[in-house]
Amino acid sequence: MRQAHRMVWPCLIMGILGSGLGCTVAPTNDTASAPTITSFIPAQTLVGNQVTISGTSFSGATALTFNGVPVTVYSLDSATQITATVPPAASTGKLTVTNSAGTATSSATFSVIPAITAISPTMGPTGTTVTLTGSGFLGTTRVTFGAQSSSAYGAAFTVDGANQVTATVPADAITGAVYLSSSDITCTGPVFTVR
Repeated sequence: MRQAHRMVWPCLIMGILGSGLGCTVAPTNDTASAPTITSFIPAQTLVGNQVTISGTSFSGATALTFNGVPVTVYSLDSATQITATVPPAASTGKLTVTNSAGTATSSATFSVIPAITAISPTMGPTGTTVTLTGSGFLGTTRVTFGAQSSSAYGAAFTVDGANQVTATVPADAITGAVYLSSSDITCTGPVFTVR
């Protein structure tokens, strides 16, 4: 709008002086462009880590999501780059960036790496119900006790949320680490002792 004001004053002066010259004020373009996402790195990481998103028209960004989960911690580095922290409830899926002109969705899928931070209890007989605490659990497809090979009997489990899974120690379980697979990524947790 400042540019338009600078054009109006010369027009008024010329009119007052009676120069007879015509003057046209060039319109300004205040309309925002819809954003686009061209890439992001890394393609997979843990909850709480940073992801750098590249694209266009990020300056007026008002919202970001990881597979529909709002991002609360991010910085608008420039019109073409955003640094975002993967939110606690994030799961594997597309990224989106929104501004006043629209929403961009990434063509590539971002993968959340699961992590087991604690188990409770840490020992017990087969049939024991064990609570796994961590992050990236929404896409869980398999939980095993003491072995992660495909021949190991998978435990029956329930995904309670992004940060908790409840599993039953299977009949063939052996003392060893607890393994959880989500979105084709397997993580290793604390040791469970079979008594």
